[in-house]
Amino acid sequence: MAVTVKARTQVVIPPKLQEQAGFKPGDQLEWKASRGKLTLVAKPAKPHPLMEALAECHRQAKAAGTDKLTAKEINAIIKQARKERREQQAG
Repeated sequence: MAVTVKARTQVVIPPKLQEQAGFKPGDQLEWKASRGKLTLVAKPAKPHPLMEALAECHRQAKAAGTDKLTAKEINAIIKQARKERREQQAG
């Protein structure tokens, strides 16, 4: 699709191209320029705070060497932590 560069600085992305590129209303886009070529790239959406928290938990688990625990081991740790919490609350 050919377009003509005009004096106005705004750029309109035709709907068909938006659809082909997978751009949706509200997406953040970033321009990249090099030797007669402009590239428009979708910026990744900021992850949900819960996803960021999970990623941080995974980093900490990996650093502690506990990222390879089985479900059985994880459940045992949770059970022990709950038992200790109950004992603390009781007194």
